[in-house]
Amino acid sequence: GTFFTGEAITEPEAYEFSLAEGLAEALGASLGDPLILMAPTVEGQMNAVDGTVVQTLSVASEALDTRYIFMPLTIAQQLYETEGVSCFRAVLHETDDTDKAIASLQAALPAEQWEVLPWYEVSRLYLRTRNMFEIIFGLVFIIIGLIVTMSVLNTIGMAIIERTREIGTLRAMGMKPPGIVRLFCTESAFLGIAGALVGLLLTLLLSYSVDAAAPTWRPPVSAREVVLEIRRVPEILAGSFLLFVAFTTAAAWFPSHKAARKPIVDALGHV
Repeated sequence: GTFFTGEAITEPEAYEFSLAEGLAEALGASLGDPLILMAPTVEGQMNAVDGTVVQTLSVASEALDTRYIFMPLTIAQQLYETEGVSCFRAVLHETDDTDKAIASLQAALPAEQWEVLPWYEVSRLYLRTRNMFEIIFGLVFIIIGLIVTMSVLNTIGMAIIERTREIGTLRAMGMKPPGIVRLFCTESAFLGIAGALVGLLLTLLLSYSVDAAAPTWRPPVSAREVVLEIRRVPEILAGSFLLFVAFTTAAAWFPSHKAARKPIVDALGHV
């Protein structure tokens, strides 16, 4: 989306400024107002340039919201009385291309004149925040996984124990213990497929509902709210589906194996 109001700055030598919304509010500046910028040059002398506020910008960082000023490079060099720049930033289409781009730039630029840094070495705050959320989500996943595991084991185990007399009848009719185990594992597999399908459909319904509602929240140290999204990753959904079916099938093996090895007379008399 567009995160600024006013005109886009396109002329490389125009005396036009873009202010962050917080800075514009602090200065009481509006679109079209004249503005004089003062700063020390690289030699330590005070210098000034004047221009016009043509744009207010919404920045993501709360720390920059009251400090950020955008202007053409030539005007900034004139303000600081220099022909150099402190850094260049390259924006890639795909984050996964970062290391490849870094290697290419390091090979093309002399190391004694240029220091090439990837974004993840510059944005330490982002990495710490992401690691924090990964730990939180990991703990939540472990807790939910334990609850699901105990629920599945208890449900399937109780269902097989309650059908011990049925198992005894099947044994009396000539079915071998391996056949009993296969029968219950197959039944549990179908139950797992049905449960996984219902869970998958509810997950997709919830994610699409969140997309339609488009709730917003403000991340830590952010100057603006962002839309809360639930990413639908096909690999994770498919993996979760298969894992649940496999676990449900495996959960039936031990109780069915134990019940199938029980003497037929004891199984038929089970209460």
